[in-house]
Amino acid sequence: MTGIGRPRWGRRAAALGVLLASALARGAEAAPSSVERLRLTWSAIEGCPSEKELLAEVAKLLGEKARALAEPIPVKAAVSRDANGSFTMRLETPGEGGTLARELRGSTCKAVTDAAALILALMIDPDAATTDPEEPIEAKMPAGEEDREKIPAEPEPASPPQPETPPTLTSAPPSRRASTQAPPLPSSPRANETRAFPRTDGTPSIDFRVNAWAGADIGSLPGVAPGFGALGSVALGIPRLSLGFAVWPKKAGTLDALPSAGSDVEILAGEFGACAALLRKPIEIAPCAAVEIGRIAAEGFGVPNARTGASVWGALKGGSTIVWRPFETQPSWSRIGLTTRIELVIPLVRPRFVIEGTGPVHTPAAVAGRGALGIEITL
Repeated sequence: MTGIGRPRWGRRAAALGVLLASALARGAEAAPSSVERLRLTWSAIEGCPSEKELLAEVAKLLGEKARALAEPIPVKAAVSRDANGSFTMRLETPGEGGTLARELRGSTCKAVTDAAALILALMIDPDAATTDPEEPIEAKMPAGEEDREKIPAEPEPASPPQPETPPTLTSAPPSRRASTQAPPLPSSPRANETRAFPRTDGTPSIDFRVNAWAGADIGSLPGVAPGFGALGSVALGIPRLSLGFAVWPKKAGTLDALPSAGSDVEILAGEFGACAALLRKPIEIAPCAAVEIGRIAAEGFGVPNARTGASVWGALKGGSTIVWRPFETQPSWSRIGLTTRIELVIPLVRPRFVIEGTGPVHTPAAVAGRGALGIEITL
């Protein structure tokens, strides 16, 4: 009897194995991964979550009961960092008759990546995504696209069906999970700009900048005088405070009656100023005011017993600074800006330099003008 029972148990074990393999196969088909639901083109700067981590977050939000799709959804996502240190993700997904582009902004790369994962999960199955982003995110259409017609559709697979009535996002008490309802996905790039996850702290951004410049002065020294200097500044939102120095090397001034004689005049000064950025994009424009304090000196030449004279230099300055960031969309160069500064200088002290027995050589003008070009780096 023992010899007869062994084949029977062997046949039962084989049948059980076939049934188990079939069940596992059906389970795998019933729970497709986020990789099968999305065809993702991913581009991010160093330190951001990877493509694999984004897809894993989408799968986590969907859970095991999310519905399957006939074809994967084509998605393009690119993350960059602006001069203020904030992160921006441009997310392109299928829309009605074309490609729908969004911009997600946040204080960390993980925050915008998590927000993108939530949006993608909602596109796949609005009833399956159950988690809100941990950090506030600003979502909007890219600048200039609100009034633009829909972007022509690329030859991509058809977008998945959307629910007839888009649900709305509701918050839940801290002790409970967030509602499974989610914000409606904009159906057109012409939608008004919205903040899906508004900031609540109201804290303005702070940044530090250094600027090296070269320019020209007319009026403070004889003729048109070249100069150079540097500025360091700190901004708290719109107002910006700066501290720097300027060097205006020796510039010759001659006597009208004796062109071979005259004085070399120079100015060494420090400055403290303030600016207010009235416009930030596409270029930054800021009116500025400053106080300049230093030393003005003249050294005679072309006459016997030439002497050197010096005086305290003080002036009030007012003008405008323009900052252009041509590489703002390039993560490696986004902190570099090109600056232009134009200002009027009103001397508080106007010393008169003369050569004894010959005549005056130079006196600073009552109002002088300056212009400078520079390179600025945001730290």
